[in-house]
Amino acid sequence: MHRCFCKCKRAVFLWYNRGYFYRITNAKNGALIESKTRSLFLWNKAIKTYNLNFL
Repeated sequence: MHRCFCKCKRAVFLWYNRGYFYRITNAKNGALIESKTRSLFLWNKAIKTYNLNFL
């Protein structure tokens, strides 16, 4: 029983390390930077497509 629990715990920890653990550690500044860059990228994309369509 205890052994199985340890295995499950380890699997969950490894799964967290794949991306969620990184996101949690950088949640405060990383998420903000990510959202800002993403919104800027989307805005640039939208502006470019708009300009191309309405030249």
